[in-house]
Amino acid sequence: FVRDVITSLPEEVAQDIHMLHIGSEVELSDEQLVAALQHAEALLFPSISEGFGYPPAEAMAAGCPVIAANLPAHNEVIPDRCLLSATDLMAWVDEVVRIHAEWKRAGGVPRHPDESLIEHVTASLSPKAQGEALSRAYDTACK
Repeated sequence: FVRDVITSLPEEVAQDIHMLHIGSEVELSDEQLVAALQHAEALLFPSISEGFGYPPAEAMAAGCPVIAANLPAHNEVIPDRCLLSATDLMAWVDEVVRIHAEWKRAGGVPRHPDESLIEHVTASLSPKAQGEALSRAYDTACK
């Protein structure tokens, strides 16, 4: 699907895209992964066959914008503003074009980390947050 998005982009946008297929074509160390995410303009995660995926959480923790399929598991953790229909190719194309336009307006320099995404993933996925959620679930189940 990501290849379909990229091939559907206007030529002036597509020529500036440098994709890195982490995990399937490229293996990175933890340090290299964090560096790649900190310097990426966005992580595209259209997966429809995967439940909760670590790539969006890792990207958000690094302050990298995420575009993900609006499906169960993803939409439980990823903010609504980062979710698109899993099958709407043009919505994905439009979002990549929007991100590219921001990059061009900034003079092609790397973006600053998205602090709101860092805070979001910390608040929802930290060990403390997970423990509190588990405690609430147990309390509800035991009533």
